Amino acid sequence: MSGFRIPMEASARSKLVRSEHAEQSFLFQRLELEAGKYPELRLAFAVPNGSNKSMAMAAKFKKEGLKSGVPDIVLPVPRYPFHGLFVEMKRSDAVPSDLSPAQRDWLAALEDQGYAVEVCCSDEEALEMILRYIKHDRWKTNLPGIDMAQKHARVRIAAGLRLDWQTPPRKGRSKGEG
Repeated sequence: MSGFRIPMEASARSKLVRSEHAEQSFLFQRLELEAGKYPELRLAFAVPNGSNKSMAMAAKFKKEGLKSGVPDIVLPVPRYPFHGLFVEMKRSDAVPSDLSPAQRDWLAALEDQGYAVEVCCSDEEALEMILRYIKHDRWKTNLPGIDMAQKHARVRIAAGLRLDWQTPPRKGRSKGEG
């Protein structure tokens, strides 16, 4: 495989970790493969919030309505009782504190509006969650590995999100409440 390299970043927490960009790129490649079985996956799209932009481009995007903290991936496919799914991608070495206050606020607000929200720390985890959402069988299948399940639960709790999709959204949540 000459000429093919997986983008990697050095990290204090891990020797080599794929960048969030690489994780998300791999996810969209895998979603395209799964779209043969689940055509609605073709509706998934990315929100370019985290991309590196010049000051001029950042100002232009802000005028056009780009908002800080909006989750990275949107799947506008309803699955009762949700209107759609929003996914915030993080690197595989992410910790709960890696979510910014703006990201936490967006995730909580979207959840309160009846959307399913997820924080995923790898393309594998994101694909698993998206397929569970599409099939609506999230709790019938175990996550691949207890460590990932525990990490996922810690990230959701730190973000102030519910741990399951069966609990109805909390209405009237104040901004500081999680």
